Amino acid sequence: MIIINQMQLIAQNSVAQFFDLEQTGQFNDNDFDDSAHLNIDGGIKLENHIVGLVKGLKK
Repeated sequence: MIIINQMQLIAQNSVAQFFDLEQTGQFNDNDFDDSAHLNIDGGIKLENHIVGLVKGLKK
């Protein structure tokens, strides 16, 4: 949790946007090959999530 809190703080102090994949409700254990790497299905979900964020910024 400490790392996540630090990453959120860094994002708040910059132009970055932080989102925790676990908190989005879109991802589950089946989307990961291991504790840190998404598999192909998880990667597609991530790509779709990022596209949605970018579309929201373009308005």
